Amino acid sequence: MNQPGTKEDFSFIPLVLRLLDYEGQDVFGDVLIPWVDAHPGEVAWLASLRERGCSEVPTLPLEDLWRLYALSRVCEMLMLSLDTAEPLARSGRPLALSMRQFEDFFSRLGIDAMRPGVYAPFHHEIVAVFPAPAPGQVPQILAWHWPCLMLGTLMIQRGGVTLSADAEVLVPGIADTSTLYWACHRNSRPTHDLAHGWGSNSSWRTAFRRDYHLGDNYRFNVDGKCDLSSIAPGTLDESGLSKAERIELLINRSFVTTTKEHTDRFPYKDSLSLTAPATPRQLPSSLWRRLLG
Repeated sequence: MNQPGTKEDFSFIPLVLRLLDYEGQDVFGDVLIPWVDAHPGEVAWLASLRERGCSEVPTLPLEDLWRLYALSRVCEMLMLSLDTAEPLARSGRPLALSMRQFEDFFSRLGIDAMRPGVYAPFHHEIVAVFPAPAPGQVPQILAWHWPCLMLGTLMIQRGGVTLSADAEVLVPGIADTSTLYWACHRNSRPTHDLAHGWGSNSSWRTAFRRDYHLGDNYRFNVDGKCDLSSIAPGTLDESGLSKAERIELLINRSFVTTTKEHTDRFPYKDSLSLTAPATPRQLPSSLWRRLLG
């Protein structure tokens, strides 16, 4: 495996730039597969991260978090190309990529494409939400836009879904249109990312948000310094958010019921560990009763 500091350590960055500049019709054959073949060191590095995260959250140097962030930008470009004909490359052409090719590319990196059938904020990013036909209904997945990407227990990219849900759990017009944090770009909603506002070089020194699913625990933003479980109920932060509102913003990466201003928040220091219920189908309702009830 390459040693830290070598050129390959940041080869996901030129891949993003290559995708931006691509003007052809076969991005899978022309760009993605040749890149994998030319960078066995990156594949081996990802395999080592997968192994180290099997049973505990590994300590990673900042440089590794930068590399994972660059990987996440590759994921973002490719997943959004699945969901829209909007041009994502500088050429003005959409990146023509099939779902099979998308999953094949990430499989070659050792990253699993998954479609968990029960909605959970850990696994699913809300693209659109519609009112449930019956009051009290837990969120139901109506459509997939892109799959969830997991490197073992580490979340690389949540799966994009359209849902139906009770408005007490997910409010249409908030859950699917409020600012999405820890995201560089989305086609249909505003985003906020720590890379925004920096120059083209400095923006790549952004740390990747790490979420882990370890056993029966969901670990959100493990590198955050403020454990929200240690905050007393009723406490407001400097921006006026309650503990429950901060938890809502952290685990969903956006507001989903809160009607407060959503464009100028800073959730990046918060972290939380939650125990998943024994019965997966109880997750959405029990989770929200515990956090927001």
